[in-house]
Amino acid sequence: GAACSGEEGIDEADRLRPDLVLMDVRMPGIGGMEAARRLSAGGNPAVVVLVSADEGLAEPLLVDAPVVVPKRKLCRTLLTRLWEERGVSLVAARA
Repeated sequence: GAACSGEEGIDEADRLRPDLVLMDVRMPGIGGMEAARRLSAGGNPAVVVLVSADEGLAEPLLVDAPVVVPKRKLCRTLLTRLWEERGVSLVAARA
């Protein structure tokens, strides 16, 4: 799925029920951080990884914040590690 705003991201994640959500921190509407919080609060089990071009946002913003990854470091190896750290095996994941 794809979305142009935080609200659309929530709708798509609820509709598609993915195992992994990649979301930009800065999006129109409520933005990625708030969208990630709402997904979690709504019981969506997806692992949320936020990405940002702003290197300063690469640190967790809140205690229960999802991971924030600099866009320049985003790669398959990093995503695999983050996903597996959160208890989802790539072998067991839905296709």
